[in-house]
Amino acid sequence: MDKLPTISTVYFERSDTPGFSRTVVPNCGVVDGTNYCQISFPDSTNDRFISYAVSYEEYDSDEEAEALAALEDGAISDLARTILTRNGITLLENIDGNFGPNYREYGAWMDHSAFAVETGHGLQESGVTVTSRSAQARGDLTGSRPAANATWRGLMVGTPARGARRDNLLQGDATLTFTADDNQIDATFSDIVDLDRNAPHSVEEVRFRNVPVAADGTYAQGSGSNRIEGGFYGTNHAETAGIFEQRNIVGAYGAKRE
Repeated sequence: MDKLPTISTVYFERSDTPGFSRTVVPNCGVVDGTNYCQISFPDSTNDRFISYAVSYEEYDSDEEAEALAALEDGAISDLARTILTRNGITLLENIDGNFGPNYREYGAWMDHSAFAVETGHGLQESGVTVTSRSAQARGDLTGSRPAANATWRGLMVGTPARGARRDNLLQGDATLTFTADDNQIDATFSDIVDLDRNAPHSVEEVRFRNVPVAADGTYAQGSGSNRIEGGFYGTNHAETAGIFEQRNIVGAYGAKRE
């Protein structure tokens, strides 16, 4: 059961307008059988947008696993590099992201799902540079809720949405706990560090409590800059992944069932 990608709010700034900042919620759907998300970038006027659509191929965990294995063997190190491995998940950096060489992607492929955060800048008309940052997750949805209490452990990756250190890479641990009695999940992202500064981030922990889990295994809570959205992926709810925004962090996460 493939799912449209879960994408966070996209945060924008413009080089020609000090203090200019906008957030855009992507519009996702299916056109002629192809999953896509439409995102609008501001152009050289503050009140008009350039729109484009991003297409997503069907997720193939076997192909992704082969690519990850090749990376770990050093076969495609020119495309991405390993940042670290925690809780059985390997975080990768791709410095030539979906939108060109000025974008950096940080994320991981698991067996049934993937997640990433992306930051970067692009040159628009009249020499205006537009910077953006966002997070996403997707995969092969389990399609149901877990039947018993369980815990998933993994990692999160993120970036400050705004401020002097926006676009820095943030990384921490992810722990998600489901309780079957009330069909709710708690999410904790802890020990968050700024890898670009090699120091603890000013926000070292983010929490979401009592997040309702729907019958199809997806869950969501909150809105705007304080929200979480994710789901369970793979046989027997082997993985969970999603995106979150809180305390000026836009992030993504993935975790494996214990």
